[in-house]
Amino acid sequence: ILNFFNSWIRVVDSEGWLKERQHYWFETRDWAGMLQ
Repeated sequence: ILNFFNSWIRVVDSEGWLKERQHYWFETRDWAGMLQ
């Protein structure tokens, strides 16, 4: 299962998804409106 997650991380990192999520969660407050 560790190999599966390592492979998944490599794929999404190469697609830029991880950088997008990092920017969304740590550099913006766009998500704050979803909190109740």
